[in-house]
Amino acid sequence: MLDIRLIRDQPDDVKASLSTVGVGAGEIDEVLRLDERRRALIAEVERLRNERGAASKRIGKMAAAERE
Repeated sequence: MLDIRLIRDQPDDVKASLSTVGVGAGEIDEVLRLDERRRALIAEVERLRNERGAASKRIGKMAAAERE
């Protein structure tokens, strides 16, 4: 199994090496495209988690203010 960092950092070398065993360059490009999409989705999830946390804190403050 290849480390995704190697594929990201040296895609041309990986393509050349894998072409000797019948893996096309298009397949490596697809892996890179999917990796980029995965990373974007992870960033979006983290952004939404932060937003949820901030909203939860605001709700907690409002609830505490109503109890007083």
